[in-house]
Amino acid sequence: MDLTLSAAQERARADARAFASAVPPDARPERVVASAADAGLLWPDDLLAAVLVVDAVSWERPAHAVTLAVQMAVAHAVPGDDALRRGARLGAMALSSDGLPTVSDGRITGKASWAGPLGGREGLVLVGAHDGGHLSACAVALSAAGVHVEPLATAALAGFRCGHLHLDGAACTLLGSPTP
Repeated sequence: MDLTLSAAQERARADARAFASAVPPDARPERVVASAADAGLLWPDDLLAAVLVVDAVSWERPAHAVTLAVQMAVAHAVPGDDALRRGARLGAMALSSDGLPTVSDGRITGKASWAGPLGGREGLVLVGAHDGGHLSACAVALSAAGVHVEPLATAALAGFRCGHLHLDGAACTLLGSPTP
């Protein structure tokens, strides 16, 4: 097995280090993602380059690294959402499985805990939900009717904005099982 980095991977890591130094620690998640997209860091050509980007950013800006990792994961999970892939729409995830909401007929109800990173109402959040007797992944637009965000202060990851989502019959897109 050859563990030597390619020139493109080395460049991705170097560009990510420069990015981490240039983006202020208090930058909003939307700015972090848009700046990373402008720098060509959201979609490296291979997964190792993506890992190198997140790792390089994490040394100086841990919250920004988590924001980028979540953005890339959400964009991969929601096929066809070009705005996520371009960094024009912020991707987030519910990071806790405590008290999962339920989904029925394309509507989700309940509480999704510790969602982040949260920015403006144009974001899209991945939420785990009970769908009959199955666990399903759902995509929920923060702008959808029936979505209320309860902002939360966190002790760690300054700049990574979290909140609980209170969902009252909000429209959602079922993405399928979160497990293979």
